[in-house]
Amino acid sequence: MSFIKTFSGKHFYYDKINKDDIVINDIAVSLSNICRFAGHLSHFYSVAQHAVLCSQLVPQEFAFEVRCTGNSGHYHLFFF
Repeated sequence: MSFIKTFSGKHFYYDKINKDDIVINDIAVSLSNICRFAGHLSHFYSVAQHAVLCSQLVPQEFAFEVRCTGNSGHYHLFFF
């Protein structure tokens, strides 16, 4: 089976995705290491930075919140 080892050390299997295998910190670390525009910029501008800046443009009624649930370190999205 094909998998990737994520930043948190989990094995993420593409062919059997489970919602409990998705960790927001893994996504954040990954996106913060990817440069926008394939790196064709005069300075590093990450996909994570772009996502945060764009999220600040979204009206509150379309926003969502990320909350940590318990001591597991797992985060969940809540849409309002």
